[in-house]
Parts: sequence; C-alpha cells; structure tokens
Amino acid sequence: PGNYEVILEPAAVGGLMFFMSYFGFSAMMYQDYISFLRDKIGEKIFDEKLNLWDDGFDKRLVYRGFYDDEGYPKSKLDMITNGVAMNLAYDTLTADKDGVKSTGHNAKFRGRSMPFPGNLLIGESDSNLDEMIAETKNGILITHFHYQNAVNPTKGIFTGLTRDGAWLVKDGEIQYPLRTLRYTDSVLRFFANIDLIGKYSDLNDTQAKVPPIKLPSFTISGSQKE
Repeated sequence: PGNYEVILEPAAVGGLMFFMSYFGFSAMMYQDYISFLRDKIGEKIFDEKLNLWDDGFDKRLVYRGFYDDEGYPKSKLDMITNGVAMNLAYDTLTADKDGVKSTGHNAKFRGRSMPFPGNLLIGESDSNLDEMIAETKNGILITHFHYQNAVNPTKGIFTGLTRDGAWLVKDGEIQYPLRTLRYTDSVLRFFANIDLIGKYSDLNDTQAKVPPIKLPSFTISGSQKE
C-alpha cells in the first residue's frame, strides 16, 4: 500500500471515467447533493491537460446513440475543458427542476431513470505507453479495473480492484506482474495532476474513446494475499 506513479491503459481510464461521470456529472446526483462537483461547476479542479466530453454522434465510439431513453435528441456535452468542470448531463425531470433544457442524457439502469453521459471521449495527446513506462521510476502499469464502488461520492473517493494484469515498473522498465491490487483515492486528487496523456489506440478497449494516462500519484490501499 502507498502512493505510486501509475500508467493507466485505456480500459482502466475508461472505467474510471464512467464511474466518475455517473457520480459527478449527472444532474440528479448534483441535485441530490451526492456529486463531488457540487458548487464546483466553472472551477478548474483537474489538470489543464484533461478534456472530457460526451458525444453520441462521434463515429469513433463503439456505442453511439442519437436519442436518449426518453426519446429526447442527444447533444454534445463538454464536461471538462482544460481542467475546468463545465456542464452537467440533464434529462427532462432534472432539467425542469433547474429551469434548463434537457441535454438528452436520460438512461434507465435496472428500472432507475436518471441522466448519465455514456458516450465519453478524452482528448488525446502525443505520448505513448513506451514513453510513459520509460519515464516511470517507481510505479505500476494497470490494464483494467473492476468491482468499483463509491466510498465517499461527495468527495470523489472511489475504490476498485485491478483486473487483467498489473505490473511493477522500476527505473523505466517493467519488472514483474503483481497480484490483484485495490485502489482507494479521490478523483479530485489524482486527476489534479497528470504527467502524460497518450494517443488513441486503433482498437477500442472500452466503450469510451480514451487514451492511456500517466499519473504521478495514485493510492494503492491493499493487495491480494496468497
């Protein structure tokens, strides 16, 4: 356990983003005082390298949708621009409460109806996995996360387990595979500083279109025992 440099492959980034979007950018979560973005819309709270948006019309996505589950037309939603939290996702119910128009993001989860941005993209940069590994002194390469859950959603603290492989990286080289790890950390902390953002891969490893990301500090809270 401790804070490590981490290199997040696209599948890991995508998993974090969907979880973060659910608890952060849904207008329902915001109105119910669950969102970690409460009273932070319009503020720079993430690294300026981070740009996140939702666009159901983007042809690069595996899953696209032109209408939400209410039949309302989807619209592009800028969520994070140069580190600034920009907009919430609305459906007709939450939009009516705030006196605004729906952004076309209603989704039904096992009978529950709420706004949720599910067509996510993060802006790419010019780095790559090899460069990220080479610039890591003491870190972990993470492929994927699962069993993610909220510890304290109002503070953006989430937890989850690594999946499909994690490797120790020392002095710019991959050393050996690690047992399943648990992270517990706040997105407001670890996305406040980003070392590198990579390029898109040719194949999508997740529903979102996202690049790999290298973070200088990410909290590992436990590991699987023998």
